[in-house]
Amino acid sequence: MPADETQNKSIEQRPSLYLLDAMALIYRAYYALMPARMQTSKGFPTGATYGFLTSILKIMDKYQPDYIAIAFDSKEKTFRHEKYALYKAQRPQPPVDLIQQLEKIHQVVSALGINTLKMPGYEADDIIGTLARKFEDRCNVFVVTPDKDFCQLVHDGVKLLKPSKQTDDFELYGREQVKEKYDVYPDSFVDVLTLIGDSSDNIPGAAGIGPKTAANLINKYGTLENLYNHLDELKPKTRESLLQDREHLSLARFLVTIKTDMDIPVSLDDLRQKSPDRQTLMPVLEELEFRSIAARFRSGGAPEQPKPKPKSDDIDLEFNFGANVDPNYNFSRRTSYEGASYTLIKEPEALHDLMEKLGKAKEISFDTETTSLRTLDAELVGISFSVKPKEAFFIYCVGSELSREEVVKAIKPILESTTIRKVGQNLKYDILVLKNYGIDVAPVSFDTMLASYVLNPDRKHNMDDLAADYLDVQTITYEELVGKGKSEKSIL
Repeated sequence: MPADETQNKSIEQRPSLYLLDAMALIYRAYYALMPARMQTSKGFPTGATYGFLTSILKIMDKYQPDYIAIAFDSKEKTFRHEKYALYKAQRPQPPVDLIQQLEKIHQVVSALGINTLKMPGYEADDIIGTLARKFEDRCNVFVVTPDKDFCQLVHDGVKLLKPSKQTDDFELYGREQVKEKYDVYPDSFVDVLTLIGDSSDNIPGAAGIGPKTAANLINKYGTLENLYNHLDELKPKTRESLLQDREHLSLARFLVTIKTDMDIPVSLDDLRQKSPDRQTLMPVLEELEFRSIAARFRSGGAPEQPKPKPKSDDIDLEFNFGANVDPNYNFSRRTSYEGASYTLIKEPEALHDLMEKLGKAKEISFDTETTSLRTLDAELVGISFSVKPKEAFFIYCVGSELSREEVVKAIKPILESTTIRKVGQNLKYDILVLKNYGIDVAPVSFDTMLASYVLNPDRKHNMDDLAADYLDVQTITYEELVGKGKSEKSIL
């Protein structure tokens, strides 16, 4: 179709272009499925590959893109590193078992007929930003990513599809959704990011100014430049911070701004998905032991027939990012506690009974299982509770009969109850994660990590070491729950 004809179509009639932020989605899949320790019978890790692939297939099935591309980061240093050598300097290297999967991920994506893009000196963000601007007048563009920084690209022709923290689906962000979530419109997003910086990328911001304050300032004064024209109206502490960090903020703006003007010699037709190359795809899927996905393509890619309920040794994760634990696992075999009782909560009735039990307690301990160490990105996979020694409960937030939404609704009154004291390990992390789900945990009576630090700042403060030293208990690993190597329970 000629370009001008496409441009004249109404927004509703335009074809769709889906741009996927590869590494952000791969990392999310890796941490979401890390508890499951997914691997082949030969021990090759597959969790990130499986999670990423199922996300792609869900997009293809649900949204049926007219055009699609996946952008990867370049291994080389970027123009941001040239400007600021410490950009992302504090980030640890990717986990080895994630790096091992990248080649297979590329093979699968290529065999699916999806275009991949990577440019030396630039990040995937910049490729996506440039393609979004390049084709926004001809397509409805959807950026698929968990990264909030892409909100700066959103307007009438460009929207975000973010993996939901509440369900296994995606959330659509247009201008109004960005405003509702972050309290600023997309055209002000760069100013807010500039003020708050980004510790995960080692980007400096204005000291003492968080997201809420930054949004309030930009909403009141319109732009960062105009904010500096009204410093005399600000509180002394805020004014001092802005004056002191003005040079940092100029750098921060440069670093957080996604480029939209790269020279990428790609036409829209280049991004049309090709038919899957089954001769290449099937051997890779079989090598990875992705049986359910292989069956889909073995039959020519037609929708699968309804499957019988999976057996305990043949569980299909579908699109849920959760671990599958053997329900018959003997939890007490690794502990010195005689008669310990550890219960896995997977059904609504059991969840209701547990909430009644917790509601009667004066003090409870709890711990979250999440997908990331970053509280802003972490998604709830499960949560454990205990009200007395030798008895604990673990709730799946992504189990076959319990959704995150159900679990959050059930635990909120318990965790917010001012008559129930809360105990945990590094509770600051859990509190911040739960706040993302609208839960304000209170009151906190004891934190074992803080107590350990007070007693001996030089020792290790993780839960495994503390449990071994103070309780003579060895914690249970996920390898023991799902097995390892040839003995591992199949979760496909």
